[in-house]
Amino acid sequence: MIYLCNTFSLHMLKYVPCGQSHTIEITHISAMEAGAMLRENAFRSYFGHHRTAFHLGRYLRVTVPVCRGTIAMEPDDVLLVAASQSKRDRESGRMRLPKWRFYTVTLRANDGAINSSALSERAGKSE
Repeated sequence: MIYLCNTFSLHMLKYVPCGQSHTIEITHISAMEAGAMLRENAFRSYFGHHRTAFHLGRYLRVTVPVCRGTIAMEPDDVLLVAASQSKRDRESGRMRLPKWRFYTVTLRANDGAINSSALSERAGKSE
């Protein structure tokens, strides 16, 4: 599944039992890549503000539905983050339209459990 939103948080991950690990891959992509991804694939939008969704849709040439909800990413899901830059400038009226940066966040399940002794060793070396 592809999710579209404006930020990423660990709260977007489904419950991961103690001792299991996942890898989160974050990639900065261009606006052209982001627009193509949304035009060529089904996605769920989690942009809760109509005005922001409208401007993003115009920028990417795709309809961005307004929706508030909770994301629960599973392995191999992709989160497309459209991060608005200079939010304070826009809110103060100095800049009319947002500038965007785009990232894909992909969740990968790791085989096996975390090796707690290896983690202890790493923690000891970093001190």
